[in-house]
Amino acid sequence: MTERDYRGPDSRRVQEMFAAIAHRYDFLNHFLSVSIDRRWRRLAVRKVAELTESAKPILCLDVCSGTGDLALA
Repeated sequence: MTERDYRGPDSRRVQEMFAAIAHRYDFLNHFLSVSIDRRWRRLAVRKVAELTESAKPILCLDVCSGTGDLALA
């Protein structure tokens, strides 16, 4: 695997593209998947809770959260 530099002009172009579509992305994801995406996110949150086996609430950071749907599940 080669190391890449993600700070160049291509990176900026990708960031601009996602910024332009972000407000539609979640809607289309829900619509095109017939809301199955919402179900797997809820299941993922439950699974993390089961794996921690803690009576106290925990904080979990989704570092590649995109539009934040998983963090909001």
